[in-house]
Order: sequence, then C-alpha cells, then structure tokens
Amino acid sequence: NKALFGLFALTALYSVGYYTVYSYIEPFLQQVGGLDDAMITVALSSFGVAGVVGSVLYARVGAAHSRAFLCLVVGGVAASLFLIAGAAFGAVAAFSVCALWGLSGAAENGSRENGPNIRDVRPVRRMRSCSATTIGISNRVIGFRCSVGRATCFYWKFVRRFFDRARYRLRRKSL
Repeated sequence: NKALFGLFALTALYSVGYYTVYSYIEPFLQQVGGLDDAMITVALSSFGVAGVVGSVLYARVGAAHSRAFLCLVVGGVAASLFLIAGAAFGAVAAFSVCALWGLSGAAENGSRENGPNIRDVRPVRRMRSCSATTIGISNRVIGFRCSVGRATCFYWKFVRRFFDRARYRLRRKSL
C-alpha cells in the first residue's frame, strides 16, 4: 500500500528532523543565538503556546481539508527546521521560528494520526494498527538517534584524547 508506506516514511523522516532539532534548541539559542535564559524560556513557551493553537487549528480546519492541510503543516515543519539557523539573529526571529515550528508540529501530529493516508487503510482495526505502528516508528527513530548521538560523543572523545596524547608526545620530543 503506497499510502501506508508514505505515512511510515513521513513519520521516520519527521521524527529524525523534529526531535534532533528539539534536542539541541536550547544550547543553540544560548551559544549561537546569544539569548539569555529568560529569552530562551519565552521562545520555548512560544513553541508550546503555538502548539496549542496548532491543535485547535487542526480541529477546526484540518479535518475538513485533510490533504491540503497535511501538506501545509508538513511544509511548515520543514520550513521551520530550515529556518532555525535564522533564530540566531535575535529574540524576535527565535520566537517566530519557534511559533511556526510549534504550530505546524502540533497540527501535523493531528493530521498524521487522522489524515488522508490512514483513511486509505480500512477497516478500523487497521487504522488502530497503523496508528500504533507510526508511534512505534517514531519511538524507534528517537532511540536510534540517541544511540547515534552517544556513539558520536564517544567517538569524538576518543579522537580528542588521541590528538591530545599526540600533541603531548610532540611537545615532549621538541623539549
């Protein structure tokens, strides 16, 4: 079923991008954007409030225009993930990107759970199975991302130690 495969692929790609950026948004805004703790809290609060607005927006508009709405909110999530680098330009940019991201993310979750792709898979038992599978895919992607992050940190720690020892030996030889 092409629609079902598309839904699973969308879930995996969405989870990778969304949760990777979500994990590093605070250090990014602090170290690259130069925002203080209070402004970071306000930016993340705008993400959360916009998420509530996104859920309400889906309930009011998304169910009636499911395909167009799903495309719009997936595009909003993708745009916000690409624009996140612009959040380093100041507080207003950070608030705007976080608000777009929160609104689109919450609306996308509702669309994906109840949207057009799931309707193509009948009967109701399959819909529940499909929903459980998308949640499982999302959780596995999060777990895999954590494992890759841990391995990356371990690798760079090992490489840093190797080069530190090499520099130490070169200094000792030159003395």
